[in-house]
Amino acid sequence: MKKRIALLLTLTVWLTVGVLVVLSLQGCDNIFSEEDVKADDSLPPEEEKKGMHKEEEGPKISEDYPYLNEDEFVALTEDQQEALVQLDPNNSAFRYYRKEQMILGNITEEEPRLDLETAKQIIADFESGKYSEKRVGDVFYKLFPYYDIAGGSGISCMQYWLDDARSAIITIWDSEAVTYAEFDEERNRVIDEELYPTQKNN
Repeated sequence: MKKRIALLLTLTVWLTVGVLVVLSLQGCDNIFSEEDVKADDSLPPEEEKKGMHKEEEGPKISEDYPYLNEDEFVALTEDQQEALVQLDPNNSAFRYYRKEQMILGNITEEEPRLDLETAKQIIADFESGKYSEKRVGDVFYKLFPYYDIAGGSGISCMQYWLDDARSAIITIWDSEAVTYAEFDEERNRVIDEELYPTQKNN
């Protein structure tokens, strides 16, 4: 009896080895038949496999004015295109947003500007928890979206000019700090004040 059991176990082992050898000779690609692949929804078709890691290409950015895509820029009049390019002819990496929006016809010269009193009130309301925004800069942008310029390298800034002459400027640094500055006719800084964080929070 024991001999028969041992013989059966031996035959079973050899059959298993034989099957594995055959499969290895056929190659892994032939384990599933074409019908099996079609029936198994967990195996994506080749088209899906090829596109699984492909990044979707967005609209092409305009080479003449990098803050619009090419289609948007081409749709403008020649006067509008020229005016936008002249906003920053030296490619200073600053976006003159308020003037840009005026050129595009989205706002007029009468669009309200930020003033110092309003800026201080926004900061006071932010400190009191009136707004859900986590950063003070986000509140300013929400209430006054048409800033004058924004940009920078390393440290970003967003500026609100209190008049067209830029005699007074409110600057928001990295959306975390707010400063106020005034200039004389020679562009000398005569006032430089930190509005936020306020002294009581330092």
